[in-house]
Amino acid sequence: MTEDFHEHLKKQEHEITNLRKELEETNKGLIALFSELDDANKRLGSTNKKLNLLNSITRHDILNQLTVLLGYLEITQMETKDPHLLEYIKREKNSALTIKRQIEFTKEYQDIGVNTAIWQNVKDTFIKAFSLLDIMGISIDIKLDGLFIYADPLLEKVFYNFIDNSKRHGENVTEICSSYIVKNSELILIYEDNGVGIPTQEKEKVFELGFGKNTGFGMFIAVDILAMTGLSVKETGIPGAGARFEILVPKSAYKFG
Repeated sequence: MTEDFHEHLKKQEHEITNLRKELEETNKGLIALFSELDDANKRLGSTNKKLNLLNSITRHDILNQLTVLLGYLEITQMETKDPHLLEYIKREKNSALTIKRQIEFTKEYQDIGVNTAIWQNVKDTFIKAFSLLDIMGISIDIKLDGLFIYADPLLEKVFYNFIDNSKRHGENVTEICSSYIVKNSELILIYEDNGVGIPTQEKEKVFELGFGKNTGFGMFIAVDILAMTGLSVKETGIPGAGARFEILVPKSAYKFG
């Protein structure tokens, strides 16, 4: 009986020793894998820095050349009275301005997710966005005291695009209001104006790349900025009664303080 017990014990010890060796080999493999991943991340980071630098230099050079081109077009426009030439020049200027906006869009889009998300005072962020636009003749009502949202640092750009949308397309906007409600533990951040609103058939399209009377970049960017921390947006306004954008904020991404 004792011999059987010792034999069984030795067998278990042998199995444990083998398992320990297997774990050690697995650990070595994992360490090697983590080292490779770390090296790959460093190489990727270095490559991204180079690409961003290249993009910045290229973008800067293109914008400089566009500025020169627009300057010469302006001079040409002033020095001719020929209506046919003036029409061509007008179209050339519009094309150059479109290229300029597209180049600027690449900079804004490149910046999304580059910096770590942070807790942001929503009222202060809204006020900063308003300060970047001429809102003369529009009354502002901000009901966001104490609200903080965990979002990409470009959250201000989202609000800026909402306001810009009201100014460009609202036609007769005189009031803009921002507020929130909490529903089923989620928070709904509301932005609304009293303009002409958005037609029902365009409510989904308004967030698509290239949709709209201008470049259609603003709302497209807004969606991606919000998505970085699990936020989403939809348009729920009544056509003819104003635009209304609702940002859905999960429980983990808002707090009061």
